[in-house]
Amino acid sequence: MAKKKKGRRKQGMVSKLINLGGIAIGLSRILEIIFNNISAPADIPKIIIRGASFGLAEGSFNMQEGLRFYAPLAGAVGYRMFTKFLFKRFPIR
Repeated sequence: MAKKKKGRRKQGMVSKLINLGGIAIGLSRILEIIFNNISAPADIPKIIIRGASFGLAEGSFNMQEGLRFYAPLAGAVGYRMFTKFLFKRFPIR
C-alpha cells in the first residue's frame, strides 16, 4: 500500500490568511470608495473608472487621483514579496 501523504495544515492555513491579507490590501481603495459612497451607489462605478483612468474618463489627466487608486496595488506587490521572503527564510513546520 502507498503511504498516505501528510497534509500541510498549518502552513496551508497561514498561507491562505496571508494571501487574503494581500488581496485586502490591493482592493482597499475600491472598498474605501464603496463604503464612502454607500448612500449613492450610482456614483461608485464613475469614481472607480475615474481613478483607474487617471481622470481621463472625464477629459483631464489627474496624476494624483490615479496614483491614489493604484498605490494599494503596489503595496500589495511589496507585501507579497516580503511574505515570500519570510516564508523562505522562516518556514512553518
